[in-house]
Amino acid sequence: MSKSITTRTGKTVVVDPMTASRHDLVAVGFASAEADAMVRMRRVLPFDPDSKTPKYDARKLWERIGKPYRQFNKWAEQYIKPLLESFGQNSPKVPAESFGQKSPKVREVVDFLIPTKGRPQVGYLLSRDVAADLAMQVRTPKGDTVRAYFRAMERAFYGLQVRGEHRNLTDEDKALYQFLLEKAEYDKPKALSWERDIKNRVAEILSGLTASAWRDLLGCGRGIRDVLFTDDLAIYDRAYSAFIAAIQMPHQTRDSAAAVIARNYGGRIKPSRYGLAGGYMEPYTSMEF
Repeated sequence: MSKSITTRTGKTVVVDPMTASRHDLVAVGFASAEADAMVRMRRVLPFDPDSKTPKYDARKLWERIGKPYRQFNKWAEQYIKPLLESFGQNSPKVPAESFGQKSPKVREVVDFLIPTKGRPQVGYLLSRDVAADLAMQVRTPKGDTVRAYFRAMERAFYGLQVRGEHRNLTDEDKALYQFLLEKAEYDKPKALSWERDIKNRVAEILSGLTASAWRDLLGCGRGIRDVLFTDDLAIYDRAYSAFIAAIQMPHQTRDSAAAVIARNYGGRIKPSRYGLAGGYMEPYTSMEF
């Protein structure tokens, strides 16, 4: 008899540095102060993974790097207009080697008109690469901060992609639940209870704390998979997948599968990394298979 399984899409997995929480950023390797600074800066200079398409308002960048030349138009005349020409069809006034040792790319800088009551103002959009290089050329602490922000957000983008691959265990969750549902003869409450027991056991093997204990100690509705750093999350991913594979083998029980996994993964995750004390245990509901 064919039965449908629960809908689990993995949509809660964060891979975008623009929506990543402070904890998500810390989990991929940033210090708390760095994460806080990134969250503040992205409100003003949103990060875009596309480094070549002009999307950054030059005036906002000018404000964040300390308003060099005191007037936007003077700064733009000195730094942006030559680039606009170099990225256009005319012969560039600024040679490529004078701008970050990179060959110009078409349309990484574009101008546009801003309507006003009088004469329209000229605005500029910059690619992320150009914005970062202009910030560096200012040679001020504020310019360094902006450039460091762009570099950090790029690191965060790739770091969150890697973490997301380990955090998104949707397929594994579906496979486990479907297997348990069939074992429970489509008794959903029983299947869900068994699923919780298995996740508790995996967490206990890895850390000495059950999944329920992690959730209780962390609070705010967060679980072990939500808070693990990327390296620990990769270990959890492998252990969880191995447990699921073992439990589906003929004549395997929860205890025998756990014994196999414990030999390779026992104690590999330290709760102290997350401000938790190990040793908290809770009894398991016995499994019927």
